Amino acid sequence: MQAPFKIQVLEASRQDPKIESSSQDPKIESPVEIPKIEYSVEDCIRTCLPSSYRRNDNIELPHPRDLDFFRQELDPARITAVLDWLWVVGRPMPPRPLHHQLILGREIFITEMVDMHLVWTTGRIFLKPVPRYLLDRTFWESMIGCPPDCCCQKTTPLVRTLSTHDDSAGKSPSTSVTQQFQQGQQSATECESSSLRKHAFGFLFSYSSLIQYESDYDLAVEKKLLPSNVSWQGWRTLVSELLSVKLHSQPPSPSPPTSTDPSAIYSLMSDRYLYGELRLSRLNKLYRIILGQPLRGYMAGWTQYRNLFHENFEWLASATVYIAIVLGAMQVGLATDKLIDHTAFQAASYGFTVFSILGPLAAMALILVLFLVFFFANWMATRRYWMTRMRLVRPGLGHGVQ
Repeated sequence: MQAPFKIQVLEASRQDPKIESSSQDPKIESPVEIPKIEYSVEDCIRTCLPSSYRRNDNIELPHPRDLDFFRQELDPARITAVLDWLWVVGRPMPPRPLHHQLILGREIFITEMVDMHLVWTTGRIFLKPVPRYLLDRTFWESMIGCPPDCCCQKTTPLVRTLSTHDDSAGKSPSTSVTQQFQQGQQSATECESSSLRKHAFGFLFSYSSLIQYESDYDLAVEKKLLPSNVSWQGWRTLVSELLSVKLHSQPPSPSPPTSTDPSAIYSLMSDRYLYGELRLSRLNKLYRIILGQPLRGYMAGWTQYRNLFHENFEWLASATVYIAIVLGAMQVGLATDKLIDHTAFQAASYGFTVFSILGPLAAMALILVLFLVFFFANWMATRRYWMTRMRLVRPGLGHGVQ
């Protein structure tokens, strides 16, 4: 199965282990001819992988054939869990470019968690940098490509329309040439490689929207969202080839296309990437209400207990100021001739006075109860985790672990 692009964006000198280091002194010539060493596909992909990764809180080495690693890197499972409710969290459209994120007052924060990619909150947006292996055709063709006899393969091919130049034969300078390649489509049974391929394609598609102009490219390089050896022209070519993928049912037109058919491009990616930017506060509400995780939600908002008190007492202080204003207005009203004998106003003033005394006390009691719930829940969870972890890392020691 071929990659959705043909250009090799990464420079060979920084990607291919076959290339020797360029830091050697060019004036020193070796009298002995160094024999060429053949490297496998896995060796080439391994140079694009991180040094290590976490699996079940253990540090492990990534391997090019380790699907668990790529699933952790590419599969936004936590967002997929609330997929039917994503219309509440964000709009079904591509994310806006990086320069527009700055206009909205959002600072770019790097995250390596794919389920935090394109999630935003007040003053920040989280973006996962483009992994090097996603820019390597070998990865697409050898690591996440379905075999010809795979259960998820269909006979519907895909077409990429490219532009070539052939003036010698008297043809038009822009002759439409179609190159067909097979792409795993979703069926009743979808293999894991096909699923990862759709996640990977959707991830690259999101960056085709984030980096549209050269100013976006400069921001991406500055924030380390793209590898340093990806040029602007190389990125333009990759996006052009990525967005030129069409369904075979749409014949190529001799004239340049004016728009991309959304149904064609979105059929190649996972459903998460039907949506662009997602609001973190609403994701937290979905996890607390729909999935029944009231303490943590999607992302823990209180990393310290003082943050819990600060956030809750902040709104309580604002409510207290409003209550003081209302009490002052009622006191003035009771001093007037029209309201001093008004039975309904007298009853309202009495009720609101009692509420102004008991309300803040009840709110402070609720905040204290919330603190106690969080404290004991975290304490018990930490204790259980410690017991489980000690059995794993120190199986020969007792440590009182039951």
